[in-house]
Amino acid sequence: MANFRLLWGSRNLELVPGVLLFGRNDECQLRTDDPLVSRQHARFEISEEQGHVEDLGSRNGVLVNGERIARRTPLQPGDKIKIGNQVLAFLFGRETGNWTEPPAPTRRFDALGVIGELAEKAIVMGRLDEAERLVEGPFMQLTDDVRSGGEVSSAVVTKATELGIRLASTTLKATWIDRLVLLYSSLGRPWPPEVIDVLYEIARKVTNVDRAAIRAYIGVLKVKQLGPADRFLAGRIDGLERQLGLPK
Repeated sequence: MANFRLLWGSRNLELVPGVLLFGRNDECQLRTDDPLVSRQHARFEISEEQGHVEDLGSRNGVLVNGERIARRTPLQPGDKIKIGNQVLAFLFGRETGNWTEPPAPTRRFDALGVIGELAEKAIVMGRLDEAERLVEGPFMQLTDDVRSGGEVSSAVVTKATELGIRLASTTLKATWIDRLVLLYSSLGRPWPPEVIDVLYEIARKVTNVDRAAIRAYIGVLKVKQLGPADRFLAGRIDGLERQLGLPK
């Protein structure tokens, strides 16, 4: 089992001891088409006990936890590495030393926590496309897990929901509402009250919401045996369809 891993967007890469090059060159093990990344931009050196990153004389540099590095730099689990527009997190791997990797839902919650921090920083800096790229893969993977009957925890769903509604309210893109519709249709339960509140606030500012999907979601809720509180929420979602300007 690998001692360390890199979380890079939707990719969760186990790191075995050795050298990995990051860049646009086809020979790089970690390859990206990001135009702000040099052909051979950075080198990761991984051992059993430690990880290092080094800038290979790139034009735009390498940042570790927001600071541009000038030399080969040791990495600690939890460090965030920024290369061009790419943001990576250096994390513990599996069953290493005195720690043991927790069950899958907890790992995903931890990963979403890291992604959430990175996405929030990107939003604050006005880099909404970067924030969307960070969240999209894990969010859709969670939805696929739910639809296939896989094991998910309430903490994972809550974190994904927080990220989804944050992006819906900052980007005003129908895509994130559609994704929240798909996730909660698969779960078969109403959105939390705070999600509905935000969607009512932004409803008139968002266009092109998938009306078929939201109506299907309302249909799913209508056939569920819901308690009084959830029936109230389902009624608010039904009213939200009108707020979104979806024709009957």
